[in-house]
Amino acid sequence: MHGDAKEAWRIACFDKNKRIIKVILVGDTRTSDPILPFIVPAGVDFIKVSYPSGERMKFEKGEIATPWTPSPEDIEAWKNSIEKRISALERS
Repeated sequence: MHGDAKEAWRIACFDKNKRIIKVILVGDTRTSDPILPFIVPAGVDFIKVSYPSGERMKFEKGEIATPWTPSPEDIEAWKNSIEKRISALERS
C-alpha cells in the first residue's frame, strides 16, 4: 500500500454490469506528484474515484494536464453569495 490509506486516492474500474475490473490505490498526493496519470483498462464502463477530504480533483481525457479551475456553477454561486452580502450591507 502507498502511504496512509486515508490520504490515498482510490480509482475503481467497473464493467457494464458494475463488476470490479481493477482498483488502483495511489499514494498521498501531499508528498507525491499531484498529477496522477491513469490509463483506463479495456472493458471499463464506469469509474469511481475516492480522494482525501480537502483535495480537489479534475478528471481529464487526453495526455495534456491542465490546471484546476472552479466550475461555472461554483463561480455563479460565489457571485450570488457576494451580491447578497453587498445588498445586506447596503440595507444596514
